[in-house]
Amino acid sequence: MERTPRCRPTLCRSASPPPSRFLDLSVAALKVWRRAVANRARRLLRAGGSVPAELILIGSNQSVPAILDQSSKVLGLLAENAAALATIGPAVEPLIEQGRKLYQALDQADSAQEKVRASELPASVVAFYAKKGELYTGLKIINDAGHELHAHDPQAAARYNLSILYRRSGQGAGVPAPAATATPPTTSPS
Repeated sequence: MERTPRCRPTLCRSASPPPSRFLDLSVAALKVWRRAVANRARRLLRAGGSVPAELILIGSNQSVPAILDQSSKVLGLLAENAAALATIGPAVEPLIEQGRKLYQALDQADSAQEKVRASELPASVVAFYAKKGELYTGLKIINDAGHELHAHDPQAAARYNLSILYRRSGQGAGVPAPAATATPPTTSPS
């Protein structure tokens, strides 16, 4: 049985292309660099030094913006703790420089891919996304006003949320479920 798309053809055509190979390689290289930094920091910790937990713990970031954000923080912490990290191994400056290059490469690859994707969108999809953004912003403004109005009553304030955006937002408590059709039991001859 063939599945039909759940969106209009003009919207389905705009599905984002698979990530470029360079973007994948950049993400992988930055993750390898991040593991090297964590191993260096862990080595200092085991030798009796102290380092921020952010240098040791590696999050399970999957999106490119999250990976870039974490890498930016790690680069800053690495520079701040360079003297301590240099006491247990080679100089930290080459590691910092490598991280900066990898960060810039991933940032440039991601922005280039997003620009290409945005330029290939049909005008109807761009208009749809613009209207969708306006609707979302309007709903957030209404929700914020409701939270402010009912600041004294958390239960009343909780009614102001984005559940309207979910397909089954009305099918919760208090809404009867559709009646199930009963099938008569079959008896087997003995």
